Amino acid sequence: MQFLETPVQIGLMALLVITSLLAVIRGGLPERLAMAAVVIGSLLTPLVQNWSNLNAPQWGIMVVDAACLAALVVLTWRYDRPWLPWAAAFQLITVVTHVGYALNLDILSRAYLSTSYLLFFGVLSAIAWGCVRRGGARHDRRRTPGRDRQLRRS
Repeated sequence: MQFLETPVQIGLMALLVITSLLAVIRGGLPERLAMAAVVIGSLLTPLVQNWSNLNAPQWGIMVVDAACLAALVVLTWRYDRPWLPWAAAFQLITVVTHVGYALNLDILSRAYLSTSYLLFFGVLSAIAWGCVRRGGARHDRRRTPGRDRQLRRS
């Protein structure tokens, strides 16, 4: 099993743990929900990976990444947090990377993996930014049609 073999994988796992702790300690409900989606996705990824052919498109991982994207999009829709669209955008690019690799197998798997690692760092950075910027209970309010403009001004 190739789960934590390289320094990049170990570093990203450490960053995942640190960001998770930051979300629990400092984050509000959106930060915690987003982090839960990322952690669940990270735990499911090795279970659905095609270990018999690592150079083949990883359809199971793409489904897990798409589910994480769906969770981030729902959170973006419901909560007025500036970091959420960034996290969702990084996750969208991750899903599109899977599609690109499936359409063109000439893409080196090393480039595919490097891109995935970089985008995972982007998602974690966006969530960490949200935890650091969190300004109190008023930010935990859900979006409502009349309040969007007022929240954006504050």
